[in-house]
Amino acid sequence: FMAGILLNAIQVQSGSFFTAIGKPKKGVFTSLCRQVIFLIPIMLVMGRIKGLDGVMYSGPMCDALAFIVSTLMVRAEFQDMHRKEDALQAA
Repeated sequence: FMAGILLNAIQVQSGSFFTAIGKPKKGVFTSLCRQVIFLIPIMLVMGRIKGLDGVMYSGPMCDALAFIVSTLMVRAEFQDMHRKEDALQAA
């Protein structure tokens, strides 16, 4: 169940990052990704398919999904920040 916990650090930091730059909705979304948006539905589905083993495997699956979502969102935000910076320098 704890196999993907190291990936959780990125997800937590991305939530703080978005809150710090004044985008709290994105921060809340990334914070809720693992525990609410992914974990509960995947745990219910995997529990029905694989029983207790499915419930235990749902944790690392959710960690990986939350990591991917957080990484993509932060990457997109940095690209947007660089675009805005380039536009300001060009003006």
